[in-house]
Amino acid sequence: MVTAIHQVRSILGVDALLTMEGIIPSVSLFRTMMRQRIVQLDATLAASDCPEEQKNRFCALLCRRIDTHIADSLARNHQHSSVETLEQENYPDRVLESESQLMNQLLHSQHSLVVALCHELKSMQIARTKPPTIEVEKTPLPQDTPASHPERKSLPVLVSLAFAICGLFLLWFCLKIY
Repeated sequence: MVTAIHQVRSILGVDALLTMEGIIPSVSLFRTMMRQRIVQLDATLAASDCPEEQKNRFCALLCRRIDTHIADSLARNHQHSSVETLEQENYPDRVLESESQLMNQLLHSQHSLVVALCHELKSMQIARTKPPTIEVEKTPLPQDTPASHPERKSLPVLVSLAFAICGLFLLWFCLKIY
């Protein structure tokens, strides 16, 4: 039997791909897949005697996290989606609660599985925070470097031309095979 913790890790693993600037080829297919996984998690939590209210809160929180990352990914790739979010579709009564309210209510739960799942969710959130960046001072190149010589400037044009020819050959080869 698949445990609820394993299911949450699976959902968060797929969701983590979005935070790494992943591209969603089909938003509707991705949302359907995530909806199915959340419904399976919902059933697993129900089978483990999790209180209905806490189960719904946790699944709504998970939906909100996924919805946020879908929206961020679409915005990053200059795409737009006008469909309802997973949270609006599955848990419309939770939409008004803030994420921190939901998390605090769940962390004070009497059900140990819900608390463990919340800690799993928090650990993935902490792991995904970006490391601090180091500012490096940029100094201009001296004028006598090879990059400033005129005979070197034609090299990128030749490289671009070579890539274009290779691309056309690859396209011709692929079309010939199919």
